[in-house]
Amino acid sequence: MNKVIMKALLINTFQKEIRNKTLVFLFVLSIFLILLINQISVFFVSNPAMNEGFQWSNTKMSFLYEIISAWGSMLGFILGVSTIKSDMDYGVSQQIVAFPVKPPLYLACRLVGTWLIVNFYYIVTLLLALLVFALSGDQLAFSYKIFLSFGVFSLKILICITLAALLSIHFTKVIAFVSSIIIFMVMNVSNAHFAKGFAWNELGIFSTLGLIVHWILPRIDTISGLSKNLLMDKNTFTFSFLEGGHLVLSYAFLFWVTYFSLKSKDYQGGE
Repeated sequence: MNKVIMKALLINTFQKEIRNKTLVFLFVLSIFLILLINQISVFFVSNPAMNEGFQWSNTKMSFLYEIISAWGSMLGFILGVSTIKSDMDYGVSQQIVAFPVKPPLYLACRLVGTWLIVNFYYIVTLLLALLVFALSGDQLAFSYKIFLSFGVFSLKILICITLAALLSIHFTKVIAFVSSIIIFMVMNVSNAHFAKGFAWNELGIFSTLGLIVHWILPRIDTISGLSKNLLMDKNTFTFSFLEGGHLVLSYAFLFWVTYFSLKSKDYQGGE
C-alpha cells in the first residue's frame, strides 16, 4: 500500500513542478554558458602565449561545476519554496493527509520528487557539457568519479530543497526564497571557517552562532568540496565516517523540524 501511495505522490510532484518555467530558463542559460566557456577556452588554447602554464580542460570543468552548482542550488530553492507551500495554500496537503497517508511519508515524497527533478536537470546539463567539450577536441578523463560527484552534489540539492520548504511553511514564497539563500551562504561560510578548527577564547557572538550552524545544520561546504574534487579527479579531499554521520543526523534534524513545522500549521497555508 505504501509503495502505491509513494508512487502516486511522486508522480503528482513531477506533474506539479515540471511545469515551472524557471527550469527551462536555467537550462537554456546553462547551455549558453557552456558554449561560451567552450569558445573562450578554444580561443586561449589557440594562442599558445596565453595558454602557457594552464590546463584548460580542468579549468573548463571547474567553471562547469560552479555553473551547475549555482543553478542547481538556485533551482532547489525555487522549487523547494513551492513544493509544500502550494499544497498548503490550496488545501491539498490537508486532503492528502486525510487519506491513509502518513504525514512524514507525504513530506518525504514531495521533497524527493522535487529533488529528482533538479537532479535530472543537473545530469542532463553535465552530460551535454561533456559532449560539447569532447566535440571541441578536449581529452577529458571520463570516469566513474563523475557519477560519484553527481551523487554527492545531489545531497546538497536535497538540503537546499528541504531548507526552502521549511522556511516556506512560515513565510511567503519570496521571503522564504531570499531567507534560504542567506542561510545557505551563512552555512557555507561557517563550514569553511570552522572546518579548520577554532579556539574557544576567540569566539564572539557571531562566531558562536556560526559554530552552532556548523554543528546543527548539514555541512554543505564539505559536500561541495568533495563533489568538485571528484568531478575534477582530484584526491586531495577526504570524507570521514564522522562527517558522514554528521550529515545523516543533521539532515534528519532538518527534516523533522520541517515536518513538525508543517504539522503545527495543520497543513494549512496563510500569509
